[in-house]
Amino acid sequence: MKDLATMGTHAAEVFLERRGFGIIECPYKDADSDGPIDIIAEDEGSMVFVAVKCRKDGDSLPTYEPDREELESFACRWFREHADDYSDMPFRFDFISILVIAEDRAIIKHYVNAMALDAALEED
Repeated sequence: MKDLATMGTHAAEVFLERRGFGIIECPYKDADSDGPIDIIAEDEGSMVFVAVKCRKDGDSLPTYEPDREELESFACRWFREHADDYSDMPFRFDFISILVIAEDRAIIKHYVNAMALDAALEED
């Protein structure tokens, strides 16, 4: 049986594909450690780095507190490693929150450009 994180990442991948995203890497595994990003995709000419959080207990969707420095460092490393294929592309960080409500049912919320949302919240 797959663990919850694996199932959540797969559900997020299917969710993104159904919305027209091109999946570049899923699940993404950083060579150095378990990095902050689970899926790397392309959406309308932009590279999208997606973090996925999934839970099955509770009455609310999982939350995410992005670490801007960690995410930007991750993106820089990834672009450096893939410079031949993906140069001069805009990029963003998305977040997908999943609450499993039954074996084959879940509530999925997609936060597009989650770092911009984080920056807007910091300004208030």
